[in-house]
Amino acid sequence: MKILVFRTGQLGDSLAAVPAIHAIHRTYPKANKTLLYDQHIGKSYVLSRALFAGSHLFDRFLPYPVPYQKRDKTLWPFHLFRLLWILRRQKFDLVIHLEPELKTPARLKRDKLFFRLAGIPRQVTTLPYRKPRSCQRPLQPLEHESDFYLRALGTQGFTVPPPGQGSYNLNLTPTEDKEVKSFWHAQKPQTNNEEQRTKNNEQRTNNKERRTKNKQQPSTKLISVAIGSKMQSKRWPLERFAAVLTRLHREYGLTPLFLGGPEDAEASAHLIEKLGCGFNACGSLSLRGSARAMEGTHFYLGNDTGTMHLAVAVGLKCVAIFSARDVPGKWYPYGEGHKVHRIPVDCEGCLLYECHQQKRKCLTSIAAEDVFESCVEVMNDRNKE
Repeated sequence: MKILVFRTGQLGDSLAAVPAIHAIHRTYPKANKTLLYDQHIGKSYVLSRALFAGSHLFDRFLPYPVPYQKRDKTLWPFHLFRLLWILRRQKFDLVIHLEPELKTPARLKRDKLFFRLAGIPRQVTTLPYRKPRSCQRPLQPLEHESDFYLRALGTQGFTVPPPGQGSYNLNLTPTEDKEVKSFWHAQKPQTNNEEQRTKNNEQRTNNKERRTKNKQQPSTKLISVAIGSKMQSKRWPLERFAAVLTRLHREYGLTPLFLGGPEDAEASAHLIEKLGCGFNACGSLSLRGSARAMEGTHFYLGNDTGTMHLAVAVGLKCVAIFSARDVPGKWYPYGEGHKVHRIPVDCEGCLLYECHQQKRKCLTSIAAEDVFESCVEVMNDRNKE
């Protein structure tokens, strides 16, 4: 049996669909599976293929071109017909649509027609199972995106786990181990005083056996940190990150490992210089390599971004800072034990990519002291395990 999974979106969208992808795999364990993902022409967006390649969750990947420039839009019909030709040649038995919330019934009808023209006899869609948003203020929580897909597939006969218990497992491999080991080998620890450097040297000397067993991470106590986001409306002020990280390092000896894309490297380097400690992996590790590196850290601290969902995938608890641009609940870190900071405001649910008129008041209302206390709680809970 040959199955086509149609899922569009960026890193967070792809990760939110992982439990549904595992459900598809459980229901059709022997099927040949292909992922059809969106590729934005001329944009440097993260591709789903980079997340799933090597995971054995898919056997093949096909890009769906999304044009922006006038020239690309002119060529788009050619790309579309080429994709249609490829799909017809592959002779899929089933296509599973994992639709984003903003897809309209008209667009779903268009997509279903396209796949019928591709000769696919059976289609499974999830859009009709979405619960409508409430306009009541404050906004009411919406079910998690991952649980929505599980519920929708469960309604159609797929084997799914209970809400909140889906698997984010990315099936990381030794390839990622080698990548992370190479990254750490190139790093030079940065600390803010001679006393801390001496302490770290003593700790490294006393833990040779542990380092030999797990060479891909340093002996420093690390936390995963993501200060960036492609949306300006989701970025917590850098000075507040600096305040929290300074106290975590001074009082608990925690050192940040900054993760994200190349666009986050400069700001992360600035914070490392200000803190006098830290490691900058922004743009230096692949997605799957970043996930493996995060496994060696204590917890995640950062914005609502794809890196947060990547932390969930490797079992980290999160201290997540959310703007109020979207409904609560839907994009929170999946599972239990996380700390989410989100403050409802009168303009919540705006879905803005950039917030200038209100000056991101939903984010600036979140105090550094409150985030620090959440970090301490998560750290203490981890130490009890």
